[in-house]
Amino acid sequence: MIPNYSKSGNLGRSFQHFAGWMGAMLRLPDTERILWLLDWLLVVTAAFLIITPAKIFCFHLIFVFLTFGAFFWQLRPFIRRAIFWVTTTTLVIIVSVWLQEINFEEIIEIPMLTLILALVFAIATRRAHAEEKIKEANELLEKRVLERTHTLRQEIDERRKVENTLRQSEERYRYLTELSFETILITQNEKLVDINSAGTTLLGAQNVDQLKYRSLYEFIHPSHRGLVQRHLKKMHDSQAGMPPVEDKFVRLDGSFVDVEMVAIPITYQGKYAVQMIVRDITKRKEAEMARTLERMRIARDLHDSLGQSIGFLHLKLDALANPHETRNIQTVRPELAQMRDVANEAYEQIREVLATFLPSNASQLSVVLYDLAMTMGHQNGFKIHFVNDGKERPIPAIVQQQLLYLVREALNNVAKHAKATVTNITLSWLYTQLTLTIQDNGCGFTIQETADNGHFGLNIMQERATQIGAVLMIESAPGTGANITIQLPLSHD
Repeated sequence: MIPNYSKSGNLGRSFQHFAGWMGAMLRLPDTERILWLLDWLLVVTAAFLIITPAKIFCFHLIFVFLTFGAFFWQLRPFIRRAIFWVTTTTLVIIVSVWLQEINFEEIIEIPMLTLILALVFAIATRRAHAEEKIKEANELLEKRVLERTHTLRQEIDERRKVENTLRQSEERYRYLTELSFETILITQNEKLVDINSAGTTLLGAQNVDQLKYRSLYEFIHPSHRGLVQRHLKKMHDSQAGMPPVEDKFVRLDGSFVDVEMVAIPITYQGKYAVQMIVRDITKRKEAEMARTLERMRIARDLHDSLGQSIGFLHLKLDALANPHETRNIQTVRPELAQMRDVANEAYEQIREVLATFLPSNASQLSVVLYDLAMTMGHQNGFKIHFVNDGKERPIPAIVQQQLLYLVREALNNVAKHAKATVTNITLSWLYTQLTLTIQDNGCGFTIQETADNGHFGLNIMQERATQIGAVLMIESAPGTGANITIQLPLSHD
């Protein structure tokens, strides 16, 4: 806004107006405050140009103010002010020349100063354009910075989410591995870098720190290390998992444990690694050994009992089928009766074998033992006195079968060697123990001499008793018969 003033106006009133406008100006922003100040300086200087003799000084001062304002006014406001003040000062100077207050040569400066003013404004305009470009560039840069910052924040948020997801996944993996009953371990460069609690227990360590960063081959039996190395190399080359293989691990205390393990290649902490799942198969191996021993025992029992019976029948039938020998039916009848008894015995032996494979015993021990003793006594011509004392309890089928084999072997010895007429069999049931006694009135024998003569029947009986956890005691002397005692511990169930 250009103030309206009169040449003959009151200077005091002008200064009052100036003071009021100065107060309003102080409340304006910086740029507008400068523009207001320039306008008032121009007005005051123009007033001094008119009323004072220092017209040339005021004239130059007006051009200085206009030049300074060129850096703040926009194009149109600057043109209006420049035209107004250049025209005003030019008229004042012309009038002053006409009144001979100043020399005519001073008029020559007006076009030069106007040209300078135009050049300054052009420079200021270029500068303003440059500043505008810089401002736009700064705004664009700030916008891009804000956008990039927003993008970075999103990326950081996404990364945090991924890290949280990964951490939660690792925590779930750790939780699952710790719950696993199987050993789960991870190796890098053939060194153990992670193992769960089951693996710590399997290898006999107190904590994971006792195992970490140790060579995997420290825990593999020396005879198996080459095989494991070949499997791991093949897995590394093919990037395929290793099928289950049986191995043997070495615990920290030096003991061995049979294991079965599988392995797969994984990425652990950004590097190639191998994850192994190891299962303790010690009990399975023991069960396989027990089954092997059981098969051997059954084969031996069949050979010792049923094999002998069938062999006897085979020999008898061969003799009866001899075409070169004619025999009377009356002479054959006793042999047939004996063969029938042996066949019946073989049948009972088969039943006893089958009984061991049943979940529970079909008959009580006392009943089966009584039938066996009576049959063998009848076949071999000696009497049986059988006593069952106490409350009978069920025992495992395999134990019952072994007891029957022991009794059969003892009665066979009575029939073959003792020449006894009476055999007493006693079952004595206590809460924690079963005592089985077989006593005959035969000729007796010397135990040491019997063993020295190569009779292995007593050794076989001792082995059978040991297999079922029983104690076998034999007492005999020439002329006093024999007394066999079997003491079997009973469970408290």
